Amino acid sequence: MVSLEQYQAQALAAIPAQLPVVWTVRGADGAQLPGGSSTLTNTTYLWTAPPNPGLYTIAAVLPGSATRGELVISVVQPTPAPMPHLGPPLLRRALANALMRPLSPT
Repeated sequence: MVSLEQYQAQALAAIPAQLPVVWTVRGADGAQLPGGSSTLTNTTYLWTAPPNPGLYTIAAVLPGSATRGELVISVVQPTPAPMPHLGPPLLRRALANALMRPLSPT
């Protein structure tokens, strides 16, 4: 007969010391994208967003089990930074200053 302590010792010994977490990435269309893995003690996953905007699902899976959590991320199209706008008064002043400068001899 196996005691409770013996059973617990066997169960703990069956868990790998470096149990991996497998990271999966899916696009909105369900396509599987490259993922990664880490250890259970270091569950950091760095993902580089693709250039295509859309919804992406990142999930953490323990081998031999179902998904343990997932996160939906929205990747948007980058917006270029706006150029500074010279309004009419500033533009007129800049042009006037440029035209009023004496020409330098060549």
